[in-house]
Amino acid sequence: MILVLKDLRTDKGLSQKEVYNQTKIHMGRIESRINIPSISTLSVLLKFFNIRMSEFFQRIENMKL
Repeated sequence: MILVLKDLRTDKGLSQKEVYNQTKIHMGRIESRINIPSISTLSVLLKFFNIRMSEFFQRIENMKL
């Protein structure tokens, strides 16, 4: 899950600080596994990255293959 979130961020060319400034969510803490995002936090991030929850979980599944 964390790798997919990081990929979404880097694909948009955003720094962790830029995501924080726009969402108030500490991507650095998530990406370094200090914090695990709650469903509500994940929902905010996916809306920010303009991706559906189902697509997000499909990406996770595809990483496992």
